[in-house]
Amino acid sequence: MTEAPRRRPLPALICLAALTLLTALVWWRVLHRDSGSAKAAPTCTPTATAQILPKPSAVTLSVLNSTQTS
Repeated sequence: MTEAPRRRPLPALICLAALTLLTALVWWRVLHRDSGSAKAAPTCTPTATAQILPKPSAVTLSVLNSTQTS
């Protein structure tokens, strides 16, 4: 009987090693990321501005939903 040709494992091993190295590099960068020079959030003093809203009778609403129902 004729034996089927055997596949070479070297290309698959090289690909697996490259993906493992890439994964290790990404995790290294994530775990050793510098927290930066983040400072405490600046404190803002809220200003009290009164908003004048329109009266409910002055507001109109149009619903466009592609039906003939009014």
